[in-house]
Amino acid sequence: MMLTILNHWYELKLRVVYVIVTFLVTFVTSYLYSDILMYIYVFPFVLKFDEKKFIFTNLGEAFSSCLSISLNISLVVTFFFFVHSMLSFFKPGLYKTELHLLRMCSKLLIINIFLSVCFVYFIVLPGVINFFGHFESSRLFELTLEAKISDYLELVLQCLFWISLVFQTPVVIFLFVYLNVINVDSLVRKRKEFILICFVAGALLSPPDIFTQLLIALPLWILLEITIFIFIVIDEY
Repeated sequence: MMLTILNHWYELKLRVVYVIVTFLVTFVTSYLYSDILMYIYVFPFVLKFDEKKFIFTNLGEAFSSCLSISLNISLVVTFFFFVHSMLSFFKPGLYKTELHLLRMCSKLLIINIFLSVCFVYFIVLPGVINFFGHFESSRLFELTLEAKISDYLELVLQCLFWISLVFQTPVVIFLFVYLNVINVDSLVRKRKEFILICFVAGALLSPPDIFTQLLIALPLWILLEITIFIFIVIDEY
């Protein structure tokens, strides 16, 4: 018994070391290619304002922006590796149903993160850039946009974080339904309450402006409706 515990403890420490090494390697690699990664981040802005350029107003701002991008990429890659490592660690001690549940949740998690990144990159960012960019076309006085690279990257990273978090709603609902915390009938009956919760969450997770609130609340509402519809189909057939 003691030998088994020591073996598990050794394996757990080894996997933690792997996670740390993964973070360090991805961080260094991301920093070496931070100019390419930064271009991917700013491409929606460049596509809209091809004549514009980004600025930085203090000496270390460009360097800190590269570090921010590298840290963001390395955390995402390390998170995926951590999920895989934990699933591999717990796999021998799980029943088939529990292992199936973890695999389903892991797949849903990865798919939703990928969909949230696509949603932000192709829908949210162009919409935000177009909305705030049109204030430059004032006819009463000259108003020119000079975007700071750190402010732009902070906006992108906040959108990616919060919308990726919102997109995990189907995973949470799937767990609740699977564990019999809620059922499909209660989901259908309480749709109005869930819609209200979506907009309250949008208000709590966003700055005090209606546009950002809608960017969070509407995708959450749509995801909720799609999830309820899928569970109705599964429950029926």
